Amino acid sequence: MARLPEIHLLCMLDEYTTAFTDAVARHCPDLPSFTQITHHNCALKYLPQDQRFDAVVSPANSYARLDGAFDDALARVYGPPGDYDWITRKAQKVVYEQWRGFAPPGTCTVVPLDHKDAQPSDVRSAAQSKSTRANTDSHTANRTNLVIILGMMQVSKKIPFDDPNVLNGVRALYVVSNLVIVAIYLYTKMQIDKKRDMTVLKYVEPAAMGSTEEPKAVTTTVHAYDTSQLKGLFKSQLMGVGMMAVMHLYFKYTNPLLIQSIIPTKGAFEGNLVKVHVLGYPASGDLKRPWKAAAGMMGMMGGQGGTEIKTDKKSIEAAEKAGRGGSKEE
Repeated sequence: MARLPEIHLLCMLDEYTTAFTDAVARHCPDLPSFTQITHHNCALKYLPQDQRFDAVVSPANSYARLDGAFDDALARVYGPPGDYDWITRKAQKVVYEQWRGFAPPGTCTVVPLDHKDAQPSDVRSAAQSKSTRANTDSHTANRTNLVIILGMMQVSKKIPFDDPNVLNGVRALYVVSNLVIVAIYLYTKMQIDKKRDMTVLKYVEPAAMGSTEEPKAVTTTVHAYDTSQLKGLFKSQLMGVGMMAVMHLYFKYTNPLLIQSIIPTKGAFEGNLVKVHVLGYPASGDLKRPWKAAAGMMGMMGGQGGTEIKTDKKSIEAAEKAGRGGSKEE
């Protein structure tokens, strides 16, 4: 065994370090004589600022599919600007040349990244940026929606809705905003069908609130899942338009027209499907499927707070054994 100067092991929790130490003592007792192992019981973003590495190990699978949160940080540091998938293509090319596309389980394939002299320690800052971005975006969206609603409530008090021209103008704004949303969703559908990602997706769908049924195990594909999510968005928009029509045409409310011309359009751009398929966000971290359902009336306030969807193997197996296994086919 060739000697390595030092291995930095990111274990996050103390029990992981204990498990690793026990495994080494049992299966590879000579390992400490070949290298020095430094354990880091912390998140990647908390590594020392001056830490430097010669190589970084990615937990990619045998197909060199780099789709985890750590891989996201690698892609942002090492990939050329505007080419997020560069590092995945690079890794898959090497795996194909060396293993004909499938690296045997237990192997480790070296992928040289010699086009760029970025230090692997820079991965820390990329991961930190990513890990905080989703939470920041969510809280910002909530605050922004609240500010818009409160602001528009004050503005609408000063708008002369009794003037037919003004009223028709606000109506036109509402119609245009919904046409924009429809256009966004139709473009999203085009992208979903174009990619046609047939990767298998398994998760446990929680029972409806107040229901006595058990959670249901679902087996589907990314394409079918995204298509189902898009149908839900269209349905939510249609329900929103219907409710607005009743409020405006039957109950003669005019003020909500202005607010509903802004919030739903803003919400469309903040939705997971649009982020992934239109805005180019990577489907990892908080955007990794399956997604939480938006809370509240059509997610108006932009909150996430939906019922928890489980993706761990133990929960899936338990749901399948319980007899409520489900399947969504193409």
